[in-house]
Amino acid sequence: MTKTDELLQAAVRNHQDGELVAAMRLYYDVLNLDPRRADAWNLVGVVAHQIGQQHDASEHIQRAI
Repeated sequence: MTKTDELLQAAVRNHQDGELVAAMRLYYDVLNLDPRRADAWNLVGVVAHQIGQQHDASEHIQRAI
């Protein structure tokens, strides 16, 4: 398992636990290591939506697509 995979799993756990700020930080850590991770772009978009940042959410999800 790669470091990005481990970070993504930790981010998803935080996300599921409702720790959105911690999840967002970890998703961005994943993207800093591998900006082509569509799964991380999608999930950071979901968090942005959940915290009311609709414009950012749309941009992140578009990038995932």
